[in-house]
Amino acid sequence: VALVPAVDPGKASKVNCAIGRFQLSDGKLVDRIILMDTSRMRVTGKGSADFKKENLDLRMRPKAKTAQFLSLSTPIRVSGTFTDFKIGVSPGDVLETVGRLATSIIWVPLQKIAGKKVPADGSDVCYGSLEAAVK
Repeated sequence: VALVPAVDPGKASKVNCAIGRFQLSDGKLVDRIILMDTSRMRVTGKGSADFKKENLDLRMRPKAKTAQFLSLSTPIRVSGTFTDFKIGVSPGDVLETVGRLATSIIWVPLQKIAGKKVPADGSDVCYGSLEAAVK
């Protein structure tokens, strides 16, 4: 879908917010919230970094805001040392994506009928989080 903006710039995804809250203790940075919201997708994350050992482990999970047939969105993992890290997908996440792909013909119609609507503007997560951060 990276070609969509080239074909129709009006359909480009817009970033609503990116939020990261972390706790740093004894050289270890641990997430409290990692979230990026766009007009089409929400990405949540989990992760940590150890500054003493200079390593990190981060997993980002994308999810379309509307149920989609044949979705290939797969979590991405970033792990390793600060100077030699790897970006990739885990075998378990690939299996989950294949399973979701195979069953999308059943689940997508049900989600479109009964699923919770996620606002394209991110108002359910962005604005409250930003207001709380300012106070």
